[in-house]
Amino acid sequence: MQTTRHFDCLKLEIAVIVPLLLAVLVLPASAKDGRDFAGSYQVKAAVVEGPNVHVTLAFNFRNYSGADIAGGTLTLFDHLQETKTYGSFAAAAISDRDALQVQKDFTVTAAEYHSWLNGRTPLLVFERKDSSGHPIRRQVELVRIP
Repeated sequence: MQTTRHFDCLKLEIAVIVPLLLAVLVLPASAKDGRDFAGSYQVKAAVVEGPNVHVTLAFNFRNYSGADIAGGTLTLFDHLQETKTYGSFAAAAISDRDALQVQKDFTVTAAEYHSWLNGRTPLLVFERKDSSGHPIRRQVELVRIP
């Protein structure tokens, strides 16, 4: 009887510990792509001109991809029409866990600019090719600095 209870406790421990161990080991690996690049942005200047706004944005973002990046392109997309871009620029080399500061002028629609004022962040995407030549595209997770 004592052996049966001990065996039941062991089965319960395994049933609890194994899933927890798998969650700790597997989930961080699968979530990595969601936040390869993160940082902040600041609106340095904004001039309304008709239906558009000429804006200077300063970005400070960090590479969390787990790899040193030799180059790539940063592109600002419209949040409603993701095929519409407001501009792009080459990114300097950035080592894993290092930060990159970039300031750039864009002309965006007034609707896009006002969406930023109301809490939406600019849709900034980092694009590059992997070692096999396949395209990799990651959104930069941004927070606004007033």
